[in-house]
Order: sequence, then structure tokens, then C-alpha cells
Amino acid sequence: MTNSNDWREEEKDDTMPTSSLIGEVTTISLGDNTNVINPNEKENIASKLPPPAWFLLGTFGMPILITLISFIFMLIGDFMNDAGAPDQLSEIFFAIGSLTWPVAWISGTVWGFTKSGPTAFALGLLLIPVLFFFLIAICLAIFIGFEGSMI
Repeated sequence: MTNSNDWREEEKDDTMPTSSLIGEVTTISLGDNTNVINPNEKENIASKLPPPAWFLLGTFGMPILITLISFIFMLIGDFMNDAGAPDQLSEIFFAIGSLTWPVAWISGTVWGFTKSGPTAFALGLLLIPVLFFFLIAICLAIFIGFEGSMI
């Protein structure tokens, strides 16, 4: 009986190409967190930062960014209104500036609660509306509780 490695020794011919699949085979990275084998599979973005950082980004970073973007659209609409552009064009920019807040807030919250999103980011986004809701509820309870007399 022959050894299973005998065929390699017998067929050593320099004209025959050798196999390149020797060793460990891994996927090839494309540089943007995708790979050649499964380009739809991305690295989880939530693992890039720790949860407290995502929470702070949701609490402070995203509202500041939304405010800046909304302000820019409102400013463009105001400049167009002052420059004599058609009212419809300036109103479109005012509408985009006004819709920036709810669209960004809802989409950021939904993204945070999805499988690949950071949950701490969504919780940070929800902190401000919840605090405002309780603040308004406390103010209403105080004013209604006094029944109009503050003494």
C-alpha cells in the first residue's frame, strides 16, 4: 500500500502549476468595512465607540448638528426672500429647515434602535424630549394645583 503523500513526490514537474490555496484563507477587506465574499455584511458601527460616548453624541452632538443644518436652510430661505427670489423658492427652504428637526430626530432614534445602530445614541436622543415633557407636566401641575392663586 502506498502512502498518501507519494503522489506529490511522483508528480513533481516544474511545468505544472501549483495550488495557491495553501495556508489560512480569509476574506479580502475593501477598506470601507466590507469584504469581497459578502459585500452587504458591514462591521457593526456601534462597536466603534463605547456606549457613554454614543449617549453623549445623541444628547448633545445630534441636536447641535440638527440646529446648524436647520439654521443654514432657514438662512438660505431668508436670503432668497430678501433678494427678491420667488416666494415659493424661499418657502421651500423654510419648509426644509422646519422639517429637519422631526425627520432627523425620528430617523436617528429608529437607526439607534435597529440591529446595527447604537442603542445608547437613541436613548440620548430621547432624553431631551422626555425631560421637556416632564418639565411641562410639572409646571402645569404647579399652576393648576394653585388654582390661580400663588399665595
